[in-house]
Amino acid sequence: MSEEQLSWVQRNRARRRRTTTVGERVLSLAWGLDGEADTALQQVADYLAPHTDEPFREQCRLAAIRSGVLVINVAEHGQVFGIRAQWRSRLESVLRVAHGMPAIRQVHFAWGDHGVQLHIIPASGLDDRSAGR
Repeated sequence: MSEEQLSWVQRNRARRRRTTTVGERVLSLAWGLDGEADTALQQVADYLAPHTDEPFREQCRLAAIRSGVLVINVAEHGQVFGIRAQWRSRLESVLRVAHGMPAIRQVHFAWGDHGVQLHIIPASGLDDRSAGR
């Protein structure tokens, strides 16, 4: 192969950060305006937090609920498979018995760093989100 061909292969095989579609951006803006989706995600996050461990809560963010699918973003690309293998069935079974929450049939893990973070609410009644204020 020539130097030019090798250069082309290297440029085109490089990993690119996953971009969001226009539809996803419009949907996130619309959800931000009415706050309904943020409320549902926060409700699910508060419910799931006691059922997860600290490494999961550090790596993962709840990104969206669409058509009964909870999308969880994992901050590090290399961790997506391991976290999915360890947590998917466990979270689906926990959500299956949840009452008074959005109906979630399936959990999907993706690579990303945005979304609602899971927090544990301490026995004092103050969660760790308000402790730093």
